[in-house]
Amino acid sequence: MYIVLTPLYSFRGVVSGEAAVAWYRLEMNGEKIHLSTLDTIRILAFPLYTLGFFSITIGILGSLLVVMKPRLKQVIMEMNLAAALSAIIYSALIVQLGRLIAREASHLDIDLVYTNNAGLVNFGQTEVYKHITTKLLEPGPVMLITTAYLILTMVTIILSREKRV
Repeated sequence: MYIVLTPLYSFRGVVSGEAAVAWYRLEMNGEKIHLSTLDTIRILAFPLYTLGFFSITIGILGSLLVVMKPRLKQVIMEMNLAAALSAIIYSALIVQLGRLIAREASHLDIDLVYTNNAGLVNFGQTEVYKHITTKLLEPGPVMLITTAYLILTMVTIILSREKRV
């Protein structure tokens, strides 16, 4: 959820604002602008919202139910496994959404400084700043995080099994 909600890019200059997977706020010369690609990304990220909500809910319920009803421990562990497997599947989606936002950010990196017969005409420029979270949307870190989540979940399931004699 952190990767989905935190800003990936900040813009300063003619175009100012921020863009994340779940939201964006951009202004050009003081007027709010809408980009259809960024609007689409918010809709395409819906499975990521549901996965994050499911994982957080299972984590909270799991913590409470394991203490209150130890018999349900195995069910909660298997639900965590389902969330971890879903994270592996959705990892490709989050990488591609990150690439789409990067492409849109590169299109907003504009330089409106021209030279003509009248001299230098400066209408302004936009500087694009990458946040550290953009590195988390590259394929390597995404696969590392989701694989670690899956492995830790499986280890927890294996270690929590009761030994029967």
